[in-house]
Amino acid sequence: MQYKFFATESKIIDLITFPECLRFSEKKSRDLDIDYYNDYILEDTFEYYEALATKLKPFEKEINRFYFSNLSMPVMLTKLNSFFGYDSVDSYLNKLKNLTQDELLRSFLTKIYASITENDKILHAEDIYDDVTNYMKDKNKQIDLLEQLDANDEEKWKISSLLRQPKTMTNEWISLIETLIPLFENEYKLKESKIIEFGKFVEKKLNDSNGDALPTMTDNLLNKKLLPSGNILISFINSYALEINTSDKTPYLRWGIDVEDFLELIQNAKENELKDRVLLFKNLGDKTRYEVIKLIAQGATSAKEIATTLNVSQATISYHLNNLISSKLLILERDNSKYSHKINFDILESAYKSMIADFTPNQNK
Repeated sequence: MQYKFFATESKIIDLITFPECLRFSEKKSRDLDIDYYNDYILEDTFEYYEALATKLKPFEKEINRFYFSNLSMPVMLTKLNSFFGYDSVDSYLNKLKNLTQDELLRSFLTKIYASITENDKILHAEDIYDDVTNYMKDKNKQIDLLEQLDANDEEKWKISSLLRQPKTMTNEWISLIETLIPLFENEYKLKESKIIEFGKFVEKKLNDSNGDALPTMTDNLLNKKLLPSGNILISFINSYALEINTSDKTPYLRWGIDVEDFLELIQNAKENELKDRVLLFKNLGDKTRYEVIKLIAQGATSAKEIATTLNVSQATISYHLNNLISSKLLILERDNSKYSHKINFDILESAYKSMIADFTPNQNK
């Protein structure tokens, strides 16, 4: 596989997801109590993103029309309308402006249908073209589809607005993005040289090693078998994230600009074996995460299935799964077109034996 860093595409996706920074403080307050890894994020980083949220606050009403927890406007649009291959932000936005009402509606319905039916499987748009066509002219079928969506009533109402007026709503979203471009550019120019330098570094290191350097670079979170393509994007919006996107027309790995430094801090800390065990038991001590592991042990194969059983949102389960992978309690595997989670019994057994050794009185004392 040939690995390639895409600088312009990295900028495009950071721009269209930039409004999500508005909810940083909300996400921080939710995550800090249960996420061990937040201990390693510098306070300066929290302050930076809180400042971004403050700058976006005047646009809150408009942002909330298009951005919500599950299927926000960028997620809906990029399913069929890849941002790869464009030479600028403007050229991509102009492409979206020129889409017809039916093209936009098909994009929205394809993403909704895929999110309901894919069951963690990589589902390509061409595989469901005929199914989606059946929904294009039938408003009742669209309502039925929305009812199946893992979203609250408010989000379903917002998505229904997109389906009723796809062209108008898309143009209004583009207008919002264009309004935010000056603010985005002010932030992006401070990071751009680092983004490009880091992107070229990742590209070279992966190509020089034929992808074998990936486990070392990601603290064993990823290996090359998990990647759907060699497309690499670097993000400052999700600076601590490693996101594998397989659902869009052009799949990619989106790599946070601070991931390497972040994982190095964690790796240094984890040289103390006790910290590994504390992390493991801290995750097991969270009731929802414990239930997630139990369900996987019992044969659950998808986030949607687990979310339904536990009566929580799919987004919440995805968040917990990511943390369980980070703590090595779960292992992410890929078999052809399907991803699955496996329990890491080796680390459980090792932690158990170490705990018994720690708590056994030393007879030599």
